[in-house]
Amino acid sequence: MGGKKYRETHREELRIKARQYYREHVEQCKAYQKDYNKKNQSKINKRALEYYYKHREELRPKKNAQKRVRRVPLKEKCELCGATEKLERHHPDYNKPLEVITVCATCNKKLPYIPKVKAKLKKVCENPDCRREFASIRSDARFCSRKCEWKVWSKKRSERQIRTIQ
Repeated sequence: MGGKKYRETHREELRIKARQYYREHVEQCKAYQKDYNKKNQSKINKRALEYYYKHREELRPKKNAQKRVRRVPLKEKCELCGATEKLERHHPDYNKPLEVITVCATCNKKLPYIPKVKAKLKKVCENPDCRREFASIRSDARFCSRKCEWKVWSKKRSERQIRTIQ
């Protein structure tokens, strides 16, 4: 089997081996990369420019979003888990640069793995007394908090008890 064909058919295996090698030889890999970057700076710059001109239309909204989002203030806590440390801004859609959610670093790492449908994080609490907007990674989330969920559940329970008594 030829080299190219082998790499195509065993792609995942090779990726795992490369990651493992990197973990075992971190310092050597970093030193090699640093040395390569010094020696080939012009080649790297040329590739970066080629990539930019080839993908300019895709990159422009992202660049504009990054510039504008600095004006949007961070909220006090993560909109997904409620954490208050290491907060970051996240764009569900780069074409809407000012629509930003505040998430912690941990949730921000998880977001790329969530299907795009779930990235539309805004939901409305099903508690009729609350009806507050909230954000959740879970697709089946219906309530903004356990408290709201418990209130709705207890109301339904008491209604059932009244029906059985009558």
